[in-house]
Amino acid sequence: LVRTIFLALYGVDDDGDGDDDDKESVDENLATLKRDYDVAFLQRYFETAKSDADSKALRCVLSISLQNKKIRTQLKCSVEEIVACLVSVECGPMESAEIRAELDKYANRDSSVKTAAQKFVNFVQAKYPLQLKEEPDVLESS
Repeated sequence: LVRTIFLALYGVDDDGDGDDDDKESVDENLATLKRDYDVAFLQRYFETAKSDADSKALRCVLSISLQNKKIRTQLKCSVEEIVACLVSVECGPMESAEIRAELDKYANRDSSVKTAAQKFVNFVQAKYPLQLKEEPDVLESS
């Protein structure tokens, strides 16, 4: 995959001198990547991650979905469903904090993301209550 990505971005340099700036090759490689890694691929990736309870893969799908509204609307799963899967695999405290931060980043852009973010906060409050408590400012009390 890494080879494919680099070749897609930089083209094929047949003689190895680093000077080949073959736009046609880059365009062809990007078209191949787009064809192979489309929304249907992401949907299958989500289904596999869901059945395997793979939080890393679920987080990947969530991140892509949050960052691209077009993909989010074309997926057959909602942000809420992805979050529900993450809740069911019971992420650890650090992972939960990272997921919550990413959801918060996009919550104001879309009401469905806001709903999913609130559901995830509810999970975090129940599972890791200290994570959401604000620490008193030590400097203010001095």
